[in-house]
Amino acid sequence: MCEPHSSTEPREHTVRKKIVAILSALLVVGIVGAASAATLGGLNSENLGADTTVVASCDNDGIDLGYTSAFSAGEYAVSAVVLSDVDAACAGQDVEVTLVDGAGASVGQVAAVAGGAGTVTLTLTAPVAARLVEGAAAVISG
Repeated sequence: MCEPHSSTEPREHTVRKKIVAILSALLVVGIVGAASAATLGGLNSENLGADTTVVASCDNDGIDLGYTSAFSAGEYAVSAVVLSDVDAACAGQDVEVTLVDGAGASVGQVAAVAGGAGTVTLTLTAPVAARLVEGAAAVISG
């Protein structure tokens, strides 16, 4: 006589098929992901880093800043920025001065190399209307 099939046998077969399908899909996703990452070339986490450091000033007692201006074309114009009381330790370093308006926007910029102690005069390539200049920011870096 033929034995009747168990009702759980087809269900087990269906569950196995689902498990095999899920595992196959995960394997394909893993392979595609690895292939995509391989195309990124030189990216790796070994080159990532951050650091901070203390930057020492070459002049600890401050620098005075003034302007050279002249009356021209109906208004005063700033033609140079004069830094005085510059410490000898700043000699040979880059000096950059940005002239700013009341909103803090740059209206002129000049750069040079500090020649030595005392006074450094930075001549602007184009004079700036004195009425526009409300402040300045100076950076000395080496």
